[in-house]
Amino acid sequence: PQITAALSDQTVSCNAIPGLPTIAIQDVCDPNPVLSFQLDSLPGSCPGNYVLTRTWTARDWCNNASSVVQKITVQDVSAPTLLNFPADQTLSCDSIPSPPSLQASDVCDPNPVVTLVQSGGGFCNGSSLTRTWTARDWCGNIFSKTQLIQIQDNTPPVITGVPGDATVDCASIPSKANPTATDNCDPAPVLQFSELKGGSCTSSYTITRTWTARDSCGNSST
Repeated sequence: PQITAALSDQTVSCNAIPGLPTIAIQDVCDPNPVLSFQLDSLPGSCPGNYVLTRTWTARDWCNNASSVVQKITVQDVSAPTLLNFPADQTLSCDSIPSPPSLQASDVCDPNPVVTLVQSGGGFCNGSSLTRTWTARDWCGNIFSKTQLIQIQDNTPPVITGVPGDATVDCASIPSKANPTATDNCDPAPVLQFSELKGGSCTSSYTITRTWTARDSCGNSST
């Protein structure tokens, strides 16, 4: 039999494999020769790279046969895409969220692998944190994207435990209190103390006690 088909060898992406072509058969004697089809796959360097061999064989009633072959080289050259990627942000040092767990899609690999690398940090103005996600498919195609988080600390420390103003007898002046300082970012802000005495006579005067807390970014409260 004679096989007529528009066949050509092709190299295609793994998501663009062509459908089966239309095959026509003619035979000088047999009005209905039998057409059989065989598909063979030869693996390549990764699951998305392989070679498909399509073979059509026509056989007439006297067992005369002829065949045509189409070879399709399949390649995975497309990188994955990261889904729901977060935008760059400017955030206070105490409101930086944990990195999200991103997913990736790929035209060939149903389960591309996503990895995260973080660098930078700190909590003063001018500090930044970079988060780079990389998606890799089963054939080694990669796609990377980076989120930049600018970090700010504009909040001064908070001083607690400072006693209120008081008027006392000269013989019962209270001892210096020991307040504490806390900060939203700095775990150990520095607390400084100063005392100033002034008045019109030795037994009638004013003592001014001042506490100043300063964090490592230079924010202070008094």
